[in-house]
Amino acid sequence: MKKMIVFITGCLVLSGYAFAGSFQLWQQSANQIGDDGAGSAASANDATTAYYNPAGLTHIKHQDMAISLLGTITNIKFKGQLNTSPAITGFNNSGTAQGGESNFIPTLLYAAPLNDQWAFGFSIASPFNNYTNYSQNNFTRYTLTDNTIKTTDISPSFAYRPFNPISIGIGPDVERFQMEYNRVDTTTSTANDSLVTNKLDDWAYGWNAGILWEIANNTRIGASYHAKITHHIVGNSRFSGTGTNSTRAKSDVYLPPLTVVSVYHDFNSYFAMMSTISYTQWTKFGALTLNNVAGVSSPTTVTLQDEMQNAWRFVLGAHYQFTHQFTLRGAVGYDKSPTNDKTRDIFIPDASQYIVALGLGYEINQTFSLDLGYSHAFASHASVNHTQTYGATTITDIGNLQQNTDMIGLQLNWLMT
Repeated sequence: MKKMIVFITGCLVLSGYAFAGSFQLWQQSANQIGDDGAGSAASANDATTAYYNPAGLTHIKHQDMAISLLGTITNIKFKGQLNTSPAITGFNNSGTAQGGESNFIPTLLYAAPLNDQWAFGFSIASPFNNYTNYSQNNFTRYTLTDNTIKTTDISPSFAYRPFNPISIGIGPDVERFQMEYNRVDTTTSTANDSLVTNKLDDWAYGWNAGILWEIANNTRIGASYHAKITHHIVGNSRFSGTGTNSTRAKSDVYLPPLTVVSVYHDFNSYFAMMSTISYTQWTKFGALTLNNVAGVSSPTTVTLQDEMQNAWRFVLGAHYQFTHQFTLRGAVGYDKSPTNDKTRDIFIPDASQYIVALGLGYEINQTFSLDLGYSHAFASHASVNHTQTYGATTITDIGNLQQNTDMIGLQLNWLMT
């Protein structure tokens, strides 16, 4: 058994030299921040399995609920220049723009055994998020002032154990996609600067499924799949400044499929190790293009993000219960961006990252416990050379991106029965 664990973990390590990034949010609970989602499809130790792998619900022996508040703090610096054609009078086209933001995301996960073979789960999560704010005063304003992408995914799920040691699970995804994209438009002078705001949203449906193989009492292998979700977002696009006009902007957004495979092993009653490899099919996302965007004269089409490449993710983590009440978590990971030097832009700034995570669990009593998680992503420097057309104006962003991300989360676990 030990040789099998070493072999499987070794395969995951060798396969894990890339991992999807962009605006995908892996961590949906504070304890998953603490180990960066290592073992997410196989751990099945609490209600978080309702989101990561519904098949793990059969491993939960008591009714359990986890409520988390997740915080992200991004530090994004774009240093370079913005060239326009035709030229804009009075425009200082170079400098350093800070686009980082802070954001808080609540999540809820629930698991309940129904009998020896069936279990039920429920999750409210946010799998895709992006918050960027360069402000209206920076030289980047003609490309972007601020942008928000937010999803809310609601998923009830069921798990069934047809025979030992196999469990399967499946559930629908009911998802809301919200997007806000704003920029400054002008004619030939900064004196004519006008704000263009775009707010769009949509509800759509998908599904997720998983399988869990409990090789032994202390060893599990799990796999899960989240299917592609297609959103047809529609909303108001408004040009305000030298005149006012509004349109109904629209776009098709294809959130990519995600496949996760994990291994979990308890070496003894106080020490466990886990590993995860994930594959996100970003080529299914295609290009993010907004149609019928309001402008100075007539509506225009804007491509905010070019096509990306598929990406893998790898994380290796461990849990150590050093007293009856306290559990320490930790993980390391590597994240290779699905963007590249040809397609990268400042709308969704992204670069390859190394990740370090730490977490602490505290058992208050037999009913309640708390989890605190923290992770830091060290991003590589990345170049930008991206050209965009806004009506009659062509804009090229040239420069370098520097960024890093901190995540922190607090979680309340309620063992209800």
